[in-house]
Amino acid sequence: MALTTLRTVINRVLTAVGETPVAAIVTDLTTLVQLKALEFINQIKEEIEEASQWRSLRQTFAVTVAPNTNSTAIAGTDERARVIRIPAPQAGQLVPLVFDVTAANNQIALFEIPLAELLYRVKQDSGQTVVQPDRFAVDNTSGQCVLYVYPTPNTSRSISIAMHVPQATLVHTDLDTGILTPTLPLIKGAIWYIQLDRGEEMGPGGAFTEERYRTSLDDAIARDNAESGTGDQLVTDQIPWWGMIGGQQ
Repeated sequence: MALTTLRTVINRVLTAVGETPVAAIVTDLTTLVQLKALEFINQIKEEIEEASQWRSLRQTFAVTVAPNTNSTAIAGTDERARVIRIPAPQAGQLVPLVFDVTAANNQIALFEIPLAELLYRVKQDSGQTVVQPDRFAVDNTSGQCVLYVYPTPNTSRSISIAMHVPQATLVHTDLDTGILTPTLPLIKGAIWYIQLDRGEEMGPGGAFTEERYRTSLDDAIARDNAESGTGDQLVTDQIPWWGMIGGQQ
């Protein structure tokens, strides 16, 4: 199924608030109401992107750490990208999806430590190197993520890192760009913002409109989590089958 475009989203928002939709031949947003709607759409989009680890925003990056260095930029990320971590009941914590895949038949999970601690350890080592790093941290420099590993490797290392990467801010010429996250909460949230901006007396009460947005977002998160196969367990107070004998319920 094709992604819903910005044009479709903004037209549904404009229609809901009584404004003229953007014509199919238009390639650039120019009017004040269109640009304001775009700004509200971007604000709600960012809120939605931060609300969950959406499947549509997950990417796996392959980066290379050069010999005798301990860092490398992760191209294609920005300041809002974050490492994906999954629950590991046996470890009692969240485990990051970061692996040294240099040897395809012996891929090694890297343990996450605070960036400050990693940098301190590197300084304390005074240039010592090893073949295999076993720890990592992620920094953000100049608008993109940077991967650090420790100890510093003396051979080239291939690292696989799974990250949640939000979509870039939409601009006035992105009318035919597809929206990666669920669009129903996005539409409802933008309508809510516009109605508040204009004054609640021009439409449904702000609290009601916000509730519709929040409910729609919760539903979208639940659906995305369910379809991604989360490991949630249902705890019930069950009676064993033999307890049912004799009328016990």
